[in-house]
Amino acid sequence: MMEQNKNRKKKKKTGKIVAVLLLLAAALGAAAYWYFFLRADGTVSGTDTVVYVRSIEDILNTDGAALVSGRFSGVVEARELVKVKLDSEKTLDQTLVSVGDRVSPGTPLFTYDADKLELAYEQLKLDVEGKRGTIATYEDEIAKLEKQIKKARKPAQKAELTVQKQTAELKMKKDQYELKRLEEQTAEALAVLNDNVVRSTVSGTVRSVTPPTDNGDMGMSSSGDKSFITIVVGNDLRIAGTVSEQNVRRLAVGTEVTVRSRIDETGIRGGVIEEVNTEQALSNENNGGYYGGNNAETSAKYRFYVRLDNMKDLIVGQHVYIDLGAPGSSSSVRIPEFYLIDAGASSASVYVANAKNKIEKRTVSLGAYDAESGCYTVLSGLTLADRVAFPEETVAPGMPARDAGYAAADMPGMTDMPDMTDPSGMPGGMLLPDEGFATEGTEIAVP
Repeated sequence: MMEQNKNRKKKKKTGKIVAVLLLLAAALGAAAYWYFFLRADGTVSGTDTVVYVRSIEDILNTDGAALVSGRFSGVVEARELVKVKLDSEKTLDQTLVSVGDRVSPGTPLFTYDADKLELAYEQLKLDVEGKRGTIATYEDEIAKLEKQIKKARKPAQKAELTVQKQTAELKMKKDQYELKRLEEQTAEALAVLNDNVVRSTVSGTVRSVTPPTDNGDMGMSSSGDKSFITIVVGNDLRIAGTVSEQNVRRLAVGTEVTVRSRIDETGIRGGVIEEVNTEQALSNENNGGYYGGNNAETSAKYRFYVRLDNMKDLIVGQHVYIDLGAPGSSSSVRIPEFYLIDAGASSASVYVANAKNKIEKRTVSLGAYDAESGCYTVLSGLTLADRVAFPEETVAPGMPARDAGYAAADMPGMTDMPDMTDPSGMPGGMLLPDEGFATEGTEIAVP
């Protein structure tokens, strides 16, 4: 009887575990169905269907997207910079200039702590004066001995005075030599003391001041520069652009470009590429991968420089866009061809998010097609701020739009994946049972 009860309990326990496993299998099946069949529609756990959109500006300027555009990022910089570093063997005392200050040759920039140097200098001055006094005493003594030698009658007396004179002369020569050495040391100490004040050697504007850290080490700016003070020489500015290794061969010295302010797209200036530096890649710390991930393959980046026709109102450090082509030669708005619907010779349609975050189908006028980049120039109908959607079959006018993050934009149709560790994120709100999970040592019957 006891054996039958034991078998009955064992079968009941086994059946409960099998039921739990079936529930888990159903949950995983539902998740798989959501992942492969529903996520392209933008369905997110009980919310309305959404369509992910990205701005034209984001598409053209996100790392890696420059492969499909003729636009590059740039920053205004001085043609010549003077960088002043601290002497590691000295201690900074006072900083006498601030960012934005105008300086000229001789303007004091900063001072070193010279308390110990000044004490040493003052002591040397006292030593010099003391040695000069001793030498003067010897000179007086020698003069008196010479008079006594002349008046001496006895040879022995004259010989004794002569010895005294010669001894005084030897001591005086020794002190004269020491005086010369002390005077040289005093001059050196004065030079070091005067070097306590570091002065500008050029005319310009202070661009940056990076003070030392608390432990006395030199700080570092965001660009990795360890200079204490950086001075922009004069007002001669240029644009420093950044180009990836995939696009660097598209640039050539003498190519006309259009430079636009990031704040005001109408702020247009013409310029010419004057240098493309392919000899030195930028630091890998500032490079992104091909796909934006931490483990992605690194893409090298290089600097190129633009000489502008007009530098008025530009400031050092200002960020700009650089478009290939002279001003007015083409629109700055370009779009990859795979965003277009029913593209014709001069027009196409695009799914665009309107002000109410609803999808609308908009007709745009197209210009030239760049086969190398796979982009069309948009003559009208789109701005850089407009947000467009990838034209999947499931997208339709009137659907709600949502701004896509970088990860969601990497692949067309990519949407949020539910958190499989959170029951609330399971499709249909499915919840897993709170109890009944198999634990270590539990017997499981296998059919």
